[in-house]
Amino acid sequence: MEHGTGILRTHQPADLQKLTQFLHIHPDLKVLAYEAAKYEPTGPNLVHATLGSVPYCHASSPIRRYADLINQRSLKAILQGQHVKPIDASVITPLNQTQKRMRSYERALFFLEQVQQAPSGSIEGFVFSCTQEKTKVYIPSWKHMITLEPGSYTIGQVIQVQYYANLQKPYWEQRMVFISNVNDDAKHDEERIVENFSNGNDDESIYNLVSLAHNGCPILSSHIAGGDV
Repeated sequence: MEHGTGILRTHQPADLQKLTQFLHIHPDLKVLAYEAAKYEPTGPNLVHATLGSVPYCHASSPIRRYADLINQRSLKAILQGQHVKPIDASVITPLNQTQKRMRSYERALFFLEQVQQAPSGSIEGFVFSCTQEKTKVYIPSWKHMITLEPGSYTIGQVIQVQYYANLQKPYWEQRMVFISNVNDDAKHDEERIVENFSNGNDDESIYNLVSLAHNGCPILSSHIAGGDV
């Protein structure tokens, strides 16, 4: 197949420095050391690192993937001795954008399913990054990254995150609240918050959570789109 007349699936090798860093935190995070696999026009020096050195093409399911249809059209034209026009970038860019949205949707759906099964509780997380503005924590059970207020954390630290979900609220910024490292003075307030959530006193609970945040407890609402892994 001539250069640019078909579409291949490629995947660049991992950033070794990031791979070592992320594996030290949690094995799941190794995917962050790779760029996402993508479609590219046929050409030289293309690789698919996770499958070996040679990229591959999608061609077997033209009724559900447009890339397959493009490749079948090109193959048919070649077999019939016809000229095949190079694939325009304006065709490939939407394909990659759609793939990215699909992956994001699958991660979000998995997260939602886990939260639906247990709308509140305590869950184990691994500190991914710390800045003066926020702390990012990876939750293996959810395969999801959440955000906390800044605190005294170290990269790779294992922490217990308490969470509450009110699925009746219209927006995820209002639905999910995470708490970690609640100090001893706030224990009583924290227990009252849990009781309020259990009794359905959501507005009072959210108000109290905001009050705890102003008193130095690392609390921050999070939403699905905030942490793609």
